[in-house]
Amino acid sequence: MEFQINIESNTRKELEKILKQAEKAGDLRGAKRIMAVFGLAAGQVVSVVTSIFNVCERTVENWVETFLLNGPEGLKSKKSPGRKPEL
Repeated sequence: MEFQINIESNTRKELEKILKQAEKAGDLRGAKRIMAVFGLAAGQVVSVVTSIFNVCERTVENWVETFLLNGPEGLKSKKSPGRKPEL
């Protein structure tokens, strides 16, 4: 599946802000999602993005779908469920 997305300038600025926050916090997963969306917006095809980030096409499609439905906030990492640490 090949497609291209367009990002408005105010949305791009918000994505850049979230990307900087993710990089500063060490959130590599969140940064990866945002950079993939930037790559698609720059005209890269899905197959190139999947090889750069070592993920499958469906994963990239999910990221784009989340971005389109929820905006930049949808690409932020959420707290992972799981057992609380004992320390």
